[in-house]
Amino acid sequence: MKVKINANDPNEVSSLATELGVTIMDIREAIFFIGTALSDIRFYVKRHHLMLGS
Repeated sequence: MKVKINANDPNEVSSLATELGVTIMDIREAIFFIGTALSDIRFYVKRHHLMLGS
């Protein structure tokens, strides 16, 4: 995807920067959410194994 902006127009530049920033934040939030979910699953599995093992 190619985005053509007029670098001389501060409004276009700042709106593009804002969109990029929002996208990056969304990606970071998604990664954090997935990481949290994975650690929750690992914790649950570990606890379950301990209960089954004893």
